[in-house]
Amino acid sequence: MNFKEKKKIISHAMKDVENINSQVINEITNIAEEVSFSKNSVILNLDDKLDFVYLILKGLARSYYIDIKGNDFTKLLISENDYLSLIHISEPTRQEAI
Repeated sequence: MNFKEKKKIISHAMKDVENINSQVINEITNIAEEVSFSKNSVILNLDDKLDFVYLILKGLARSYYIDIKGNDFTKLLISENDYLSLIHISEPTRQEAI
């Protein structure tokens, strides 16, 4: 993906973020990398340090937790053109590609 394509995607995703200007968008675009995850692969575990913000370009990500009985509960679905960030893991959860 070239700079122009990345910038367009990032600009669209950040359109609702207050006080973000074109310089910040350019800085984010310069360091942005595209990564892929297979379906059902774990993106983040409960104790992982979040070093990245993930922008979902295609597919869904699911934030979920497992109770002490092993039951799996979906907390949130993150869809295309939205991003997975620290906000989504403020409670004990794990994220996976679905």
